[in-house]
Amino acid sequence: MKRYNINTKKISKNEANQNDYYTHNNGFSFPTVSGSTEHDTNSSTTTYHCKNTSYKINKKYNFYSLTIDWLQFTCSSKTSIHEFFNHKKIPNDYMLEKVKNFTNPNYHKKYNVFYHNHKICEIYCHPTQTGNIPNKTSIKIENSILYKSNLLKICNNLLKVFELEFIRISRLDIALDGPDILNIIDLCNKYSKSPTIQTNNSYLKIIPTQFTKSKHKFEGWKIGNEKSGIMAVVYDKTKELLKSKKEYINDYWELNNLDYSQNVGRFEIRLYNKKLHKYNINNLSMLLDSSFISNIFHDEVKDWLVFYRVKKKDMLECKKETAIRRGHVIRYIKWNKLPRARKALLKNDYVSNSTITNAKRSITYELKEVLKNKQNKYNKDRIRLIKLNMTQYKLESYVDAKLDCYSLNDNTYMYYLRDKIFDRRCD
Repeated sequence: MKRYNINTKKISKNEANQNDYYTHNNGFSFPTVSGSTEHDTNSSTTTYHCKNTSYKINKKYNFYSLTIDWLQFTCSSKTSIHEFFNHKKIPNDYMLEKVKNFTNPNYHKKYNVFYHNHKICEIYCHPTQTGNIPNKTSIKIENSILYKSNLLKICNNLLKVFELEFIRISRLDIALDGPDILNIIDLCNKYSKSPTIQTNNSYLKIIPTQFTKSKHKFEGWKIGNEKSGIMAVVYDKTKELLKSKKEYINDYWELNNLDYSQNVGRFEIRLYNKKLHKYNINNLSMLLDSSFISNIFHDEVKDWLVFYRVKKKDMLECKKETAIRRGHVIRYIKWNKLPRARKALLKNDYVSNSTITNAKRSITYELKEVLKNKQNKYNKDRIRLIKLNMTQYKLESYVDAKLDCYSLNDNTYMYYLRDKIFDRRCD
């Protein structure tokens, strides 16, 4: 294979300073043409352009917000979840939905649990390997519930309804959000290019996960490995929300006085049982203590991931340990700004299944009456009642489907009726 070495010319120190350049000697390899298999081009450049981006925080806002973003725990059960599903031995407010295709290799069966038509968790049961926990069951709480004030109540009700006994936390994700977190993304980009940025652990893998071609830089990074019991991801949360549509996170930021008028980054640590067991979390109520969660984040991250700024000369002439000892620590998180309290969003206003059913029946009845006699003087009141039930219980798709089912010879009136119900302009 033919190889080309590019951009290998060194520049003087003065020229480097004038052009805002810094020297390095470990650039990435990349192909000459995208998709090319004929040539392999290796970059051995000794320079790269590096601009520091400043993310300013208004003093009236909090520096960070802290929250749990993933909660999964292991339970033992007296009765198999499969029995609840087959015999429907659960209250009417709850509903179990069996999931046929899923990717968790540790369990044979998966169910989605709904409470008043809102999904609240996923339940995994029938483990592939038998252990010392009878009817071992894993529960993963829905992400939106983790930001609500009734999190503990929902979890306790789940344990009671399905006759489960809490054993341990199997995975806990703690997310630190703030505009300042975006600096960590820039720091990881510098680490990948320059030998003057080092970490305290040579075996700690820092791998890019998102690349933005227009900016020619990576905007997401994965740090560590879950097998060690801890790993972290850092990325631009504002951009991620445009795809995930989790609007409640914006509400949470606003409630906790975080400035999200500018892009907000997220540094999220993922803790597994190997790390969690030392905290002796024997009760889910312990997770409501924001100070406790903040201490876990501090204790797990501060000594686990340390960045150093070192001299290139020391890296070339000395051992890495010596270069680090002569360098200085980069303060990528302001630990004194770590939140010790949080405000949770208000709980959902759940609507019972019977109420939804009655609203649908009312809509169906009133629609039939309107279509029977188009000139009836009470039709305006009937249309108003249809609109009231539709908006109050978010049944727009149901009404739209009903209108499609009714066929009329007078299509003009059907268009008029649809416009009236959905507040469209009638010509």
